[in-house]
Amino acid sequence: MVNRNLPEYKLDIMALQKNLFGETQLLTKSTKRAQSVVIKSESTKENKRDKYSEDSFYIIPSFSLHPDELYIYGKKEWLKEPNTRSINSLQNLINNQTHGKLSTKARQKAKRAIKYLLTQATTKKVYNPKFRTQFNFKVNFITLTLSSTQQHSTQVIKRVLLNQFFIEAKKKWGLENYVWRYEKQKNGNAHFHILSDKFIPWLELRETWNRIQNKLGYTAAYQQKYHKKSPNSTDIHSLKKVKNVYKYVTKYMTKAKNINNVKVHRSESLIKEKTEKIEQSVSNGAKQYLGRLTSNGREWACSRNLSNITGARDEYNGEYTLELEKLRKSQATKEVVKDYVSMYYFNTKELNENDYPKLNSLLNSYLALIFGKRETVNIDNTGSVYQVPIYDN
Repeated sequence: MVNRNLPEYKLDIMALQKNLFGETQLLTKSTKRAQSVVIKSESTKENKRDKYSEDSFYIIPSFSLHPDELYIYGKKEWLKEPNTRSINSLQNLINNQTHGKLSTKARQKAKRAIKYLLTQATTKKVYNPKFRTQFNFKVNFITLTLSSTQQHSTQVIKRVLLNQFFIEAKKKWGLENYVWRYEKQKNGNAHFHILSDKFIPWLELRETWNRIQNKLGYTAAYQQKYHKKSPNSTDIHSLKKVKNVYKYVTKYMTKAKNINNVKVHRSESLIKEKTEKIEQSVSNGAKQYLGRLTSNGREWACSRNLSNITGARDEYNGEYTLELEKLRKSQATKEVVKDYVSMYYFNTKELNENDYPKLNSLLNSYLALIFGKRETVNIDNTGSVYQVPIYDN
């Protein structure tokens, strides 16, 4: 870490003729923007709304590493607490109606959670006693549907049924890593896509979900109407022949919702007009009540270890400088420079142990911190663990 008692370091970084990263011309835009922020704050420090002073913060060159992405940026290190405005985030969340469409930030977080789940998933040997054969398994893509017409709000379905499913899945099949997305079917029923790295026998999955959804009477309603005991309410998509699993899965997990393919004209102006009227005439308590009635709740979520993926972070210093420069200048790396950050995209195979031993070790340490020790597990189609020789692909 940088010694905060050395103002010369801060002044040297902020010097117009120098770059954040020394001799290499890296993050020129970011440096200029950081300098403009300091200059502007100094000129307006008399304003009560902007209390930045000359010694409020300094910039530390830093990076964030992912399996196929590298971000290089200047991190602010505050010398005192910054002056921020108070924001009522709870009210902001209640008033925010997504209407089935993920925001750009939510879509990015969902894609990153999916990418990390696929990156850490190991190949497992699964034995099928019916055909006396074994096959490789890595991830599955499950769909859960309701067996009869939806009679409860989507929030109730999630709270009572989906939450119970994940509780039982963790106990029964050891489900730890997953990403789910809510979607509405053409018939108006809610259904859920789930990506996980645990093998779940299809028959056990169907029996478990049918029992759970009968807590609200959906299985019984199906049996009464069709006189069948086991409704086909689950599906496991095969990903064995899919070449790009990440692209295939994210297509389903992050796509926008189509409302009966009907285009709504002047929607933005109408929403704005109605919102302004509501703010003038409706109390905050009424807003919260109306928000709970109209909101479907979360459109997607993931397991706790995938919910806040930041990547392996460290300072841009001598230990990693050579490998970072090598990765940046590689022909297999695509560079995108923006005002505050430089982004580099590459194939996951590029960051191998031979070419990038320190960066590879740093990333593996981060993966181990999130997912723990990864072991090869052998299971049969009933979910039982058994011992068989492990053969390489």
